[in-house]
Amino acid sequence: MLIAPNLISGQDWQQYVFQLLALRYGFLLVKVPDEHEGDFGIEAFSRDGCAYQCYAPQQLLKTADLYKDQRDKVTTDLKKFVDNRDELIKLFGPTKIHNWILVVPEHRSAKLTQHCEEKAQKIRGLGLPYCAPNFEVTVVTEDYFPVEIQTLLAGAGVKVEVDALPATHASVVDWAALNDTLVQKMDEKLGPLPTFATQSERRETRDRLLEMYIAGENALQELKRKYPVVYDQIEVLKRLRTRSLEIDSTLQKLTIAGTRSEFAKELTTRVAGLGPSTAETISYAAIAEWLMICPLRPKG
Repeated sequence: MLIAPNLISGQDWQQYVFQLLALRYGFLLVKVPDEHEGDFGIEAFSRDGCAYQCYAPQQLLKTADLYKDQRDKVTTDLKKFVDNRDELIKLFGPTKIHNWILVVPEHRSAKLTQHCEEKAQKIRGLGLPYCAPNFEVTVVTEDYFPVEIQTLLAGAGVKVEVDALPATHASVVDWAALNDTLVQKMDEKLGPLPTFATQSERRETRDRLLEMYIAGENALQELKRKYPVVYDQIEVLKRLRTRSLEIDSTLQKLTIAGTRSEFAKELTTRVAGLGPSTAETISYAAIAEWLMICPLRPKG
């Protein structure tokens, strides 16, 4: 199983990108292993003229540092792409490369795009026999493979975990101040539960639920941005569960802990590609949301 977080090992990233490329090109994709006198500045190419290199930094970097890291990677590998002329002529055969593409987890700098264009102009001027006259250098992320990603999520064992911003105590206080009515509703529903010996325990639990709610909403927004199909499936399940909760609450069948764990299980089994950690976060956020907006009568 491949986990696709924001920070991923170089080997796992390469494997992930190869799966996307294989789905896009099938037998038109040619892998270029570097174990035996390889490393020509590419890791694969397609017969339609795209050469691919994969790269994932091994630490979280600020934008300026990420730019320098990726810029140096482009420079180093394009030098290999030029210097290994004789080997690449034999490798490509009749294929003309129109686009040398670096696939990365994140691309945040216009300066990197400018650097790629400068390198492409220089290579076009060399008249390399395996490069097309309109040769380009491009940096892309997985966003360029939406169909392939959804195919992986649906049936190839890939599980997505998003690294959403956690909720801080200050963010909980600010959110509660802006949503006082919803917080009051949650307090009313938590108040009768026998699990709280004191008001202080109830407030502490409420604040922890609000933390999970904010963290879950952050996770959902990250899923909406990067994996909209996964996000849409979650929203459908939440709407269905909300309707059933209203009925179960009226019939006195609702238990908070049981509902939370059931929903987490439902998310991991019915939402293709959703990782278990993110499912847990979203399930706690859903409980907090339902306590604020649904006419629930929780049993505890």
